[in-house]
Amino acid sequence: MRSVEPSGRLLARIDRVSALLCVMMLCGCASELTEIIVIVDSELAVPGELDEIVVTTEGASGLPKGASANLVGAGAASMPVTVGLRPGGAQDGPVTIRVRGRLAGAERVSAQIRTRFVVGARLVLRIDLAAECVGILCDANAETCRNGFCVPSEVDPAELPRFNGTLPGMTEDAGRDLGPRDGGLDPARDGALICTSSADCDDGDACNGSERCDAGACLPGTPMNCDDGVGCTSDACADGSCRLVTNDASCTAAAGGRCDLATGCQYASCTPATCTSDGCTTAACAGATCNRTSSCTGGQMCCGGACVAASCDDGNPCTIDSCGGSGCSNTVNAGAACSDGNTCTVGDTCSASGCTPGPAASCDDGNPCTDDACGPSGCSNAANTAPCNDGSACTLADTCGGGACAGGAALVCTDGNPCTSDGCNPSFGCVFPAFDGPCNDGDACTTGEVCGAGACGGGGAVTCVPSGAECRRTECQSAAGCVDVIATGTACDDFEDCTRNDRCLAAGYCQGVFFFGCTPR
Repeated sequence: MRSVEPSGRLLARIDRVSALLCVMMLCGCASELTEIIVIVDSELAVPGELDEIVVTTEGASGLPKGASANLVGAGAASMPVTVGLRPGGAQDGPVTIRVRGRLAGAERVSAQIRTRFVVGARLVLRIDLAAECVGILCDANAETCRNGFCVPSEVDPAELPRFNGTLPGMTEDAGRDLGPRDGGLDPARDGALICTSSADCDDGDACNGSERCDAGACLPGTPMNCDDGVGCTSDACADGSCRLVTNDASCTAAAGGRCDLATGCQYASCTPATCTSDGCTTAACAGATCNRTSSCTGGQMCCGGACVAASCDDGNPCTIDSCGGSGCSNTVNAGAACSDGNTCTVGDTCSASGCTPGPAASCDDGNPCTDDACGPSGCSNAANTAPCNDGSACTLADTCGGGACAGGAALVCTDGNPCTSDGCNPSFGCVFPAFDGPCNDGDACTTGEVCGAGACGGGGAVTCVPSGAECRRTECQSAAGCVDVIATGTACDDFEDCTRNDRCLAAGYCQGVFFFGCTPR
């Protein structure tokens, strides 16, 4: 059995991790607890290379967004640092855990893991801020740095070791090793983990009730009630059981009084003056004996001379119930965890007015293709058909379907330049790299063009061979190349004796002007 530390030491330890324990959601300590225990370690020197650890999470419903631990100064936490993550909504939802090591407020090194919770299982995830990853930037959506290289950040939860009550040592063969290199973590050291199960809180004394673990902190139990309702007995708890001691000196109603464990004060002769009832018993004389009978019904006990609910339970989970000399006491347990009955709030706490709702549960699953909402049955993430971005610059009008983003029509890339290759890069979009080689500048009157510096040119002129046809001439046109065209107005011979000034007509033949008085030969 482990002893429970005084509350002052517990608070001091909680202070030393600078609210990292606040990341552990208040989901009880049942054996079916769903949790990922994150152990952060680093070989970097403190404080020369690191003075702060920052942990942020996103994805799973109900998770808070961040916490930090100072590694230097008063109340500093020591490495490794442990953080317990528990989902507040979708129990098996994905979660991305990012860890950053800082020095004087500037980020020195980071690592991240994307995995999932396993319902009813407590997994152990170890993340190392390695020296070889200082200054290396990886894709924040899919990668992490390990051994100086960017590798996929996705981790199958089936590869993570289960927590069995003792945190594993930082060894290469303890399940999937994600980097920590030095010794294991003692749950009682540095306040990094005050308790992981109610067994850690048991002080071995049944008289003060059963202590329990709640969100990493030990809560006191309800003390054992040993009041037997008999006024002449001394009631006390010792070694886990009630010890009742008779006190004859308290029986003073008549001479010769004695105390009986079952019936209280007894006298040599029973009279109404010596056989009296009280708030918890009825009394009647039977000869010289006073028979007392408890008036408390099942589920009740006697406290302060009155029958009250067992253990003074007032049915309010936000009070500490106890029995004292003046009766039941029900003190507000301010700040204790409770449930307001609304699945859409997390971190509910007790106050004088009852259970006060905490902040709204986050149902964000990190997927833009789902509509995240919270209802009576908890979080829901329904698929939508909203516009989205599939991450490729080579698709247009991407849309959601079935909970995933699908690429739309392909981006058409063309610059009309014969000296570039038209293509698309998923990261950048259209690209047009230049090349050297033969090309066509689109002018039929040039030949032998070549590409240079992304432009087509350098060709020679095309030589056209004349056809020799009358009223025709051969010329080169940029669009059509060598063609015969009508030589309108060009002098020609129509071989008529009685014509003169023969010219090529637009109709494509030769004709002269007839003059009168001429007789053909």
